[in-house]
Amino acid sequence: MSTGESIVYLVIVTAWVCGIAVAKGFWLTLGCVTLPPLSWVVLAQHLMGLVA
Repeated sequence: MSTGESIVYLVIVTAWVCGIAVAKGFWLTLGCVTLPPLSWVVLAQHLMGLVA
């Protein structure tokens, strides 16, 4: 595995974990744990301020 691939994986996993951390409620958190793209959407919405 090259250094570039390692950095990409690190960014993807970090965004996944941060999305899980900012999810609110049981079902959304469970969805974020099982579906990484949902977690990334939740994180993006949080960073853009779309979530109240």
